[in-house]
Amino acid sequence: MDCNEAAAWLQEKGTKVIGCCFYTEQDLEHLLHGDSTLLYISFGNYFEKPTAVEIGQIIVDELKAVGLCVQWDKTVETKIAIKDFKWDKYYTDNK
Repeated sequence: MDCNEAAAWLQEKGTKVIGCCFYTEQDLEHLLHGDSTLLYISFGNYFEKPTAVEIGQIIVDELKAVGLCVQWDKTVETKIAIKDFKWDKYYTDNK
C-alpha cells in the first residue's frame, strides 16, 4: 500500500490526512550497502493548506522530538535527511 492508498483508506475511516512522508527502496538500498548514512524522506501535502513546506516542517519537528538528527533546507525540492541512520533489521530467505 502506498501513501495515497493509505490516506484514502484512513479518510474512509474518518481520519483527515493532511500529508505524507515515505522513503523509497532506492534510498534504503544506499544505507544497506554502506553508500550513505543518510535516510532520505520524501514528503508532500494533500490540500492547499497546510503547504508542502509546512508538512515538511511538521515531519522534521517530529523526527527531532524523538531524538533523530535531521537536515533539511526547508524547500519542497529537497528531501528530508535523517543523519547517521543505522538500519539494523534484515530479512533473508535463509531465515
